[in-house]
Amino acid sequence: MTATGVGAAARSMDSTETEGTAWVFQESVAKPVQARSEQSFRRFLDAAEYLLEDRSWTALKVQDVVAVARGSVGSFYNRFEDKLALLRCLETRLSNDFETAALALIREYNRNEELLADADGVIISLFMRFCGQRAGVIRALDLVRRMDLLAGGQVLATTGGAAPADTKPSSVAASVTGAGTSFDGVLQQLAEALADNPACFDAAPKTDIERALLETFWLVREHLLYGSPPAELKDLHRTLRQLFQARLFPASAGGD
Repeated sequence: MTATGVGAAARSMDSTETEGTAWVFQESVAKPVQARSEQSFRRFLDAAEYLLEDRSWTALKVQDVVAVARGSVGSFYNRFEDKLALLRCLETRLSNDFETAALALIREYNRNEELLADADGVIISLFMRFCGQRAGVIRALDLVRRMDLLAGGQVLATTGGAAPADTKPSSVAASVTGAGTSFDGVLQQLAEALADNPACFDAAPKTDIERALLETFWLVREHLLYGSPPAELKDLHRTLRQLFQARLFPASAGGD
């Protein structure tokens, strides 16, 4: 079902992410009391992410999510206020998964500074993996962000109209990555950790590292989500790494 040629569907429909996993959706959905209800909640997320691999956010129907999740419309609306609440939960899960991967990288870099020589290559690989395996969710978040901006920053109702003025704005609207403000925060966290290590990137300042990471993520997203899939991902990886270095060290790039 993948539209990018990088990885298969985002998640298995037999997800084991159930009880015992930290609840990170509190702002959008309260934690269910029963483990069975939590499993049902996660099946809805898995179903939506699975379906978004080959259809747009506007074409995604609650009835289809319910059918794939083997649930009911009533159980869906017992967990989510509307379709946008479902997307917010997908946004939270995306950023949480990215944070887990990024923090694991930071721990490895702290244990072994020799790994820092390939820090940009590993991070670009991480970007490519997330944009490949989670393409449907990122496209949906990007679309809602653009729609919100056109509507003056207000959340759009599922019918396509602007929400009431007192509605809480979507965090997607302000996202600089297009993958949600939580994802943006993890990117900033990663830049700060790399900047704090003098052995990394010739002690480049945090602002420069963060900008280089952001621009590289934009390029990965555009190539894998909206462009023609490259014949060889390793060629795209090499090009992105060269661009990252040129953005971070423009003087050196100009002298080559």
